[in-house]
Order: sequence, then C-alpha cells, then structure tokens
Amino acid sequence: MDQRPGGRRLRWALVRAALGAALLGGVLLAVATPPVDTPALVEASDSNPLPPTNVVITPGNGQFTTVTWTASTEPNRSGYVVKVGSYQTTVTGTTTTTPITGLTNGTDYTVQVFTRTSYNLLGLQTATGTVPATASSYPRDGVAPAAPTGVAAVRGDGQVTVTWAANTEPDLAGYQVLRDGTPVSGTLTGRTFTDTGLVNDTTYRYRVQAIDVSRQWSNSSAPPVAATPTDLTPPGTPTMLLTERGDGQVTVSWAANPETDVTSYRLLRDGVEVATIPAGTRGYTDTGLVNDRTYRYSLVAVDGHDNRSVPTAQINATPTDLTPPAVPTGLTAVRGEQSVALSWTANTEPDLASYRVLRDGVEIATVTGTSYTDTGPTNDRTYGYRLVAVDTHTNRSAPSASVNATPTDLTPPAVPTGLAAVRGDGRVDLTWTANAEADLATYRVLRDGVEIATVTGTSYADTGLANDTAYAYRLVAVDTHGNRSAASAAVSATPTDLTPPSAPTGLTAVRGDGRVQLGWTANPETDVATYRVLRDGVEVATVTGTSYTDTGLTNDRSYAYRLVAVDTHGNRSAASAAVSATPTDLTPPAVPVGLAVARGEQRVTLSWTANTEPDLATYRVLRDG
Repeated sequence: MDQRPGGRRLRWALVRAALGAALLGGVLLAVATPPVDTPALVEASDSNPLPPTNVVITPGNGQFTTVTWTASTEPNRSGYVVKVGSYQTTVTGTTTTTPITGLTNGTDYTVQVFTRTSYNLLGLQTATGTVPATASSYPRDGVAPAAPTGVAAVRGDGQVTVTWAANTEPDLAGYQVLRDGTPVSGTLTGRTFTDTGLVNDTTYRYRVQAIDVSRQWSNSSAPPVAATPTDLTPPGTPTMLLTERGDGQVTVSWAANPETDVTSYRLLRDGVEVATIPAGTRGYTDTGLVNDRTYRYSLVAVDGHDNRSVPTAQINATPTDLTPPAVPTGLTAVRGEQSVALSWTANTEPDLASYRVLRDGVEIATVTGTSYTDTGPTNDRTYGYRLVAVDTHTNRSAPSASVNATPTDLTPPAVPTGLAAVRGDGRVDLTWTANAEADLATYRVLRDGVEIATVTGTSYADTGLANDTAYAYRLVAVDTHGNRSAASAAVSATPTDLTPPSAPTGLTAVRGDGRVQLGWTANPETDVATYRVLRDGVEVATVTGTSYTDTGLTNDRSYAYRLVAVDTHGNRSAASAAVSATPTDLTPPAVPVGLAVARGEQRVTLSWTANTEPDLATYRVLRDG
C-alpha cells in the first residue's frame, strides 16, 4: 500500500472524479425517471458498519510486516481504515492485510481496524464504523542478544554479588539475573547485582540473561555460577595479650573474645602459626624454646566460618634461666661524711651480673664489684643496708641480712693560714686568718709541737716566756665533730727586750769637698750596739762610734742627716733632729806664675801666666799687700 502523502492526494482526486460522475448520472437518472412516492431505506449497519475480527500482527524490524484480519460481515463493505496512533491508512476492496512501517522497535503499538461501507445509489454514500477491531504488539529485529559471559558470583554475609562482562550489541536494553532458574532482579542497566536476604551456608546457582530494545531475551549464561553466602565478619582482635617467660618456654595469656561464634585462637610465633587453642581456653604454654632468644608472639581469633581476626600487635618474650643467685654474705658498712662505704664477699655463681644495693629497703645502686660507697645519706642519721645479687638473666636473690651505719662529718677543716708570730718581752703574740668552715669549733695552739691552748678566736698571746729563746708555733683547726686539720706551717718567734734607745743628740755636720763630716754625743744606754746614719731619710751607714764621714757627695748640694740608735736586741730609737750640710770645693788654685811688671807714666802694666785649673774664676791683684 502506498502510504506517501502524494499517493493519498492522487487517490482522493480519483475518488472525487468518480463521485462527480456518479452524481451526474444520478441527475440524469432523476430527469429520466419519475419520482418515487416513498424514500429508499438505509440499514443501520451501513452507516456504522461492524468491525472486522481476528486482527493479527506480524512484527518485523521497525515495522509490522503484516496486519491481517477477518473480513467484516457487512454486505456493503468497501474497505477498511487502519489506524496506529496518529497514523492511518485505507485498504479498499476485499483486501484484509496491510504493512505498517516506520515504527520503533520495542515500542508497544495498538492497531485499530475500522470497516468502511459504500451504499445507496451507485454506492456513492460511504461510512466508517465507530468500533474498531484491535490488536497490540511491538516491532522487533528478530535477533536476540548473545548470552552474557564472564559471569562471576562472590559470596557475602547473607548475600551474593553477581557480575558479568558487558554485551556488545548496540540495541542492548539491559540484563536480568536468575537464581536457581528464577529471575530475581528487574531489568538492570549495570553489570552487577547483589542478591540479598539469602540463607547463609546454602548454595545458590546464578545465570544472567540479556534483553535488547526489541524485548528479545538472550539465552541464559552458561554454565551457572555457584556461590554459598556465609558469615564473613571476622572476630575482633584479641585483647590483653600477655607473655610470661620461663625456662625454655613462654606462657601466653589473653582475654576471651566477646563473639559467641569464636571457635579457636591461633598462636603465631615470629609470624608462623604454632598452635590452635580452643575458644574456651585463655592461655597457652609454648615449650621447647631456646633460652635467651627473643620470640615475637601474636594471636588471631577464628570463628565457626573460619573468619580470622586481625592479629594482635606482636609482643616479645625471651625464655631464660629463672634460678636466682644465693643471698650475698659478708656485708659490712663503714660510716663516712654523708657517705657509707659498703663491702661484701663475692658470690660464686658464674653467671652473676651485678649486685643491687638497698638503703632502708629502696634500691639505690647497681654494682658489679664487691664494694660501693653511698654518697647520698645525711650525716648523723642511721641507715639500714641490704644487698641483692642479680645474675645475667636478671634473677634476683633474696636480700642479705641488714647492716646499719650512721654517716657523720669526717672531713677535717682546712689547714689554718696566715699564722704570724710577733715577739714581745717575755711573750709571743700569735694571729691567723679565720677558717671558712661553718662548723669550725676551735683552734689548737702548738708551741714546739706541744698543744698549749684551745682558742675560739683568731689570736693568742703566749706569755711567761724566756727572752732570747726561739719558739716554734703551729696551729690546728678543729670542727664540731672533732675533726682536726693538719698543723699549719710553723712560724718562729724569740721573745726579747723591745725597749728602744733614746734618740741620739749633739749631731753636727761639717761640709767638705764632696763629703760631710758628722759627729754626735754617745748615747747613755749600755746596750746600744750601733748608730744608723740616715741621709735624706735613707739609711746609708751603720756606725759603732760617734762620728761618720759621708763621702762621694755632690758639691754644692744640700743634704739632711738624722741618726738612729740601735741596741743589741735590734730596738731602734727615734731619729735625731735633722742637721744639714752642703759639701763644696775647698782646694785653692795654684799660685799664679810668670808675673811681670812694666812701668809707664803714672801707671804699671802687669801680666802673668794663666792658671790651668778648669774651675778658675778670677785673679785678685794686690798692690803693696
């Protein structure tokens, strides 16, 4: 059937021409035939003819290849009107079939077939029935998709996830998943489906079908893939994992997991599973180990579905010798200043590593030898000491019997310094620098090695001595704990007469040429030993008599002289009153020679030979004496 718009216009033109001819014939007939008294009757089915029956659609690719029907029983039927949506076509005559093209594959269409009639004179009057015969279908290409491939099923907890490879057909519309032959999904556009609500530990078999836009289903994928959903939730990591080393073994313990389906624990040593322990047990002893080798332990919980927890963090254990050494013996304590010196007898164990010193029950030191000095105590307080032996495996003996000691100040004061001895008349006066120690109590004075006095200050007068006898003095400092310093360096003193002579008198000074001649009155004291001559305040001579000539002086310069008397004990008098003198040149020039006289008128001219002295100043001329 020509369904193009141009074909339809041509067809309607032909129909209009036929109708015109019919009408013209009718007019001619009316002219030739006399009127009839009664009008012609029209059957109701002519104006609303009965529809055909048994509409059958044969779908094709983008079309209905044929639409067929059983002819209407109307006697005046002239054809049929076929409608699909807004599209319609007319089939004339007795034809009961027509194709419909331009359709979309996979889209549902309803085909309506209406009966047409032609009736009355020459069949020029037509009608189309109002009730159609209908049928529905959709066009299809006739080629189903290929069966999906790459189907895989992964079990989960109460579920299975099915995946597959993508089909390559361009008109693919989707997929559906079948479980044990029954579809369990709608049409899926993706390539994964999770089938939930399943019974754990029951095996299910899955296939996948593909469908295209023509609603054509592929064969099911083959072979089916099986999956058994199961509990996949692992237990929690065990907690409170502890190890206790033993001799060639390690005991491991832990807290019970809260999960009710935990069936066992797996013990890993150095990453290798070494034991399976039933769930009701919370400890295990790993035996046959090498002492002094470190092992790393972790624990895994396993449930009834063989789900394994994350291992615990590794903890170390080193099996070792656990036999402690013998109790140390021979412990002694000797007190010191803020210290106690301890010593003991060595233990005999070959694997002994150290001794631990306990003061009043508290460990204060680790010692490898057999002595220790505790430097932390407070003086004048009693302390109790014990000793523990420890071997190379850290096994500790029981503590030794306790010994007591009371540390005290045993440090003597520093040796006194600055000791000075000043002799007196029948006495010696001692002084020294004070020691700096805060606990200094006294000083002990020793004369010629014999302690003669205890002094708290820094001076002492030793009286009742014999003059002119030498004495040696030392000093010892003593603190409040009775500690004595070493003796100071010795100083000596000889008590003696200390009364000085009286100041000399009668001192005179007579100048000379480069010298000054001194003289004085002898002192009256019988023990005067010497006189000391002072020139301009400086002692220049020791003289036993009562005169002195000071030579080598500079002429014409003034000098001041004083005199000090010194007795046989070295006592010096006060200086005498000062006397001054200025030495000068006292040697006259030689007598002039070569004097000659030449007379003149009322005059006399004198001449002579020049003197040779360099300090000659003038000549004096004498006339008549």
